[in-house]
Amino acid sequence: MGCCNKKKRVKTKNLVETQSFILNSVKQLNVLKDSKPKDLPNKKLNDYHLKTHMLYAGNIKRRPLNKKFINSIVSLHDEFVKEMLNRGMKHNSPLKKV
Repeated sequence: MGCCNKKKRVKTKNLVETQSFILNSVKQLNVLKDSKPKDLPNKKLNDYHLKTHMLYAGNIKRRPLNKKFINSIVSLHDEFVKEMLNRGMKHNSPLKKV
């Protein structure tokens, strides 16, 4: 009996961790979306670009994939890259849509 209860708690804990991860990812993406790349200073632009890579890496490993969410991260990344290139910065780390 104790064995079955333990399994249920582990599943619930994993579900809570997954939901928490998704909510944090959505919050971070919304903060990035609210920014206008043209208005950002170079350091902030680089930081936001890095955050898109971190969001992408964290979400691409999760199963099942939320393709729409990942593709929105890639689109936002592309906006930051476009502005970086307009400012003469280099970029060698493309992200792929799924």
